[in-house]
Amino acid sequence: MRKIIPLFLSIFLLISCTTNQTKKDNTNQQKKNVILVIADGAGPNIMNYLMEYARLAPKSPYKDKKSNLEKMFDLGKNGIMLNYTDKTIVTDSAAAATQFATGAKTNPYAIGVDANGKKVNSVLYNAKQKGYATGVLTDVYVLDATPAAFYAHRVNRKMRDGIIEDMTITQPDIVLGGGLNYFVSKADLKNARYQELFKNVPYLNQVKGQAKQDDNLTKVLDSGYNLAFTKQEMENLNDGKILGLFAPVFFPPYPPADWQGPTLLDMTKKAISVLSENEKGFFLLVEAGAIDWVAHENDPQALLQELLEFDETLGYLKKFADTNKDTLVIVTADHDTGGFGFNYYTPRNSKKEDYNAFEKFTALQNGKNLIYDVYQKYKTLPEEQKNSVTIKKMFKEDLGFEGNLDFLNDEEDFYSAFLHYWKEQGIVWSTQKHTNAPLFVVFYGNNTNINKNILHNTDLFKIMNNYFKK
Repeated sequence: MRKIIPLFLSIFLLISCTTNQTKKDNTNQQKKNVILVIADGAGPNIMNYLMEYARLAPKSPYKDKKSNLEKMFDLGKNGIMLNYTDKTIVTDSAAAATQFATGAKTNPYAIGVDANGKKVNSVLYNAKQKGYATGVLTDVYVLDATPAAFYAHRVNRKMRDGIIEDMTITQPDIVLGGGLNYFVSKADLKNARYQELFKNVPYLNQVKGQAKQDDNLTKVLDSGYNLAFTKQEMENLNDGKILGLFAPVFFPPYPPADWQGPTLLDMTKKAISVLSENEKGFFLLVEAGAIDWVAHENDPQALLQELLEFDETLGYLKKFADTNKDTLVIVTADHDTGGFGFNYYTPRNSKKEDYNAFEKFTALQNGKNLIYDVYQKYKTLPEEQKNSVTIKKMFKEDLGFEGNLDFLNDEEDFYSAFLHYWKEQGIVWSTQKHTNAPLFVVFYGNNTNINKNILHNTDLFKIMNNYFKK
């Protein structure tokens, strides 16, 4: 009996020590966070535009002449990424985002389904199933192709009512961006049940009600989402699921004085603050989507503004990853838009080629309005006013262009004159659509398992999904 007691005591102490050690290990286990940042449309020349602007512009806002993007490249692991789809060389945002999100090759326009139209689970869904917090945010609309591919499953990105339904099923913890236009129908705008809700929408007079179904908002509210329509409302929400809709569609590159919405950085800070409450960690998609929109317009001034906002957000994410050691930040693009670049050329009335002095960047800082908005204004003018005299006046007064505009002739319409102006400055675009340019990708933070330098965008799913398995 005397021998048995010490034996039981030893076993008890062993079990106790093991239990305490397990508790200690669980307490010390760090959260696992994955933040995927997609600069929509930012091919290599557009990312280079940001980095060279920071380095070379006479009025560069960067004291050390380095963008946050470049700093992350310096310290992270870098690669080149290809993005062809199942059957096409050039991709759209829907196919690219689906391939990021699910690892399955698909077709343009497809959301969260493979090339045969079969539903495929995303990294966001998988992370949520494992108990992680999840979120998506964008400065375009939350039903757009890139964010939707992470929570929805539709054969066509235009099936917005169905995408809303999928969002209420998948239920990311936080969804922030624009797009109230697509959540409400024309009938909803007149429906008494929503009138109290709409009192909080500062941009309601711009909402046209483009939803085909009348019960989208009801589905959203019934699924437990708290709605925010301004930055202040977003900041005040801390419990439950959050859906922020801060614009009719996308955020304006040049916000008006009465703009009450958040910036990309504001949304990122809020999302991380909310998602960090989860004891396991989180998955977050951050889309700088307006880069693509202004690149489609071939507007280098608005593009610069969007890139600077994107880079400001990267600065915050870099600091977050530096202080949260089990965080992986992936920064990339889904495709290139526009084929942007600087070229050397022979200026008008000169025999000497111009290789583009750094002062060109200064002219690019002086944009006043988005070319799209000014163009819409031009189209509303009487036909007799649509001429080179009016165009020159609008270029100077509405767009802030300086210098001699005499090269614009009476035969040019507004848009061709706009492209002509920038070509005279040595800034060129090859298209208003997407190209198949390879893309930069940087892995910052906990990137010890990254071992490839040439990737396909489906590889990102494997990297992110495996991160949550560790």
